[in-house]
Amino acid sequence: MKRLVILLSLFAFLAAAGSAFAWEFSMKGESEWRYRYWSRTGDDDIFGTMDANFVNLGINHLSTFPTYATTNRGGSDGGLFGVLAGENRFGADMSLTDYRTTLYPHIKVNKAIDISASVNLTSLGIWSAGQPYEAGRTNPPDSLPNVGYVNSLYVPIQDRAVNVNVPNTFVTLQWLKLGIKTPMVDFSIGYKDSSIGMGLWKHKCNRASASFGVTAHYGPFKIGFSPYFNRELSAWGWTPATGRSRNEGAGAPQRQEDRRNYFTAFFGEIQYANGPLVFQLVSDSYRQPSAPSPNSVRGAALTVANPSDDIMRYRIASAVKYFNGRFFFNAEADWFNRWRAGRGTGTPGGLVNQNEDDSGWLYGIETGALAGPLKVTLNYVRATGDDISTRFTSEDAATSEQGASACYMKQWGYLMYYMYGTGDGWDAAGWGQPTNFHHVGARWDYAVASNLNISATGAYAWRDQPTAYTFGGDYQKGLRPYTNADLLAFQTGASTRRPVPDSAREIGWEVDLGMNWKLLENLTWNSTFAWWQPGNWWQNAFPNTAHIYRLGLVPNTNTSEAIATFNPGRCIDPLIAVETNLLVTF
Repeated sequence: MKRLVILLSLFAFLAAAGSAFAWEFSMKGESEWRYRYWSRTGDDDIFGTMDANFVNLGINHLSTFPTYATTNRGGSDGGLFGVLAGENRFGADMSLTDYRTTLYPHIKVNKAIDISASVNLTSLGIWSAGQPYEAGRTNPPDSLPNVGYVNSLYVPIQDRAVNVNVPNTFVTLQWLKLGIKTPMVDFSIGYKDSSIGMGLWKHKCNRASASFGVTAHYGPFKIGFSPYFNRELSAWGWTPATGRSRNEGAGAPQRQEDRRNYFTAFFGEIQYANGPLVFQLVSDSYRQPSAPSPNSVRGAALTVANPSDDIMRYRIASAVKYFNGRFFFNAEADWFNRWRAGRGTGTPGGLVNQNEDDSGWLYGIETGALAGPLKVTLNYVRATGDDISTRFTSEDAATSEQGASACYMKQWGYLMYYMYGTGDGWDAAGWGQPTNFHHVGARWDYAVASNLNISATGAYAWRDQPTAYTFGGDYQKGLRPYTNADLLAFQTGASTRRPVPDSAREIGWEVDLGMNWKLLENLTWNSTFAWWQPGNWWQNAFPNTAHIYRLGLVPNTNTSEAIATFNPGRCIDPLIAVETNLLVTF
């Protein structure tokens, strides 16, 4: 009897194992080693003229790190974000060597159900000179000390470890998605990547979003809908200043509304594809609740004197793509709107109507042709700015703006766009997301052999509205916007602060050379060389920090901003960069 029980148990185990192994498992991956080098070609820097004996701020002009914000502007985060003056005696160049490995497992449960994911077996990287923690940050949402930051997919492998007590390897889940196909519609739960048109707004390499999606196919049409359940409405933590999740008594209806208002945020799309033609129409919106007033904390309700001033954000995009094998044409137009119902807002006793209705545009067009081994591409991109002459509310710049995707702009300007963000815009990962600019570019790709491609790219950019920025910058915070309050103070003589002149529009021009060489099966060598000449906007918008050092002053403590406007038309030498990597795919 005992042997029979053992035998039956063995059969049961094998049957269970057999059903498990009936699932199809596959996995792809990539492993990348990368080296990067930056330098300037002369002594004339963005922040003034350097010299080996007294002032040398080096090439250390970038302070970018991941944030929770969709966009990050220069001078934000208390002035600790963007293009900043480097440390004195830092040196005229810098280099980074790093490494990543990423796995893409896929489980096919059956013909209708599958699960896919992306897993990093290395660190996502540590910001702040290799330090995993930065104590003392006071800017929300990072109000606690030692919170740390991560950046894009790389861990340093210099002569030292990342930091004391921090391993060089982490396991990080980037995304996880469950797909379910039915005869009527397809469901997606978890990760959802969205790509629209050229990729100016939404690009596949951007951070994914949406936890739930429904897609239906009908002939050439694809219709999708993704509600963001309780997005921006789930403030479970309670503090007197920021949360309502524990409101009781008269304040309970607010909490009830937060939990039940399911469809105030959604993403919807319609796509038509027929042969070489693809057309997309996308709509995205969500409500951004206002910060609770003192009357809306635990146990209290909003009063008539202090009503809600929630913000509604609405975005709509359309795109068309055409490619017949020889000729291609792509276009994309995105409109962003921010509306704030400021009914009865203001200080007690001085309540006013502070409604705001702001909007911004992002659009572009590219076209080109293929002729044998040669591909030629021409394009134009614009992201509108926030000029004081067209701004009718008291908000600062970027209230309703959206910058062009770093993933798209990288191919058109490694330094000017991808690294420096034209000086004023970066995405949530810290890569350049330029806004308030026009761009024109041309690119040549040539297949020298079946395994070797070379490319040459030329780009030129100018500021859409230079008067949205302060002349001379702010040497304590870097770049800063020129607000309505600045305008009023300047007009009344209360301040000497003034905007960048309208004539200083040139962001600069850049030439990039690239190589893609498949050395072996699954082994590719990629290299990029970039040469960027900054334009006269940089000469006027950024302070002459070198001059401040030469006066014997300490820039981050001196308060006379007039000193920072010294020699605004100064020359700036070109910047160069090299990035090379080895990529193994499997």
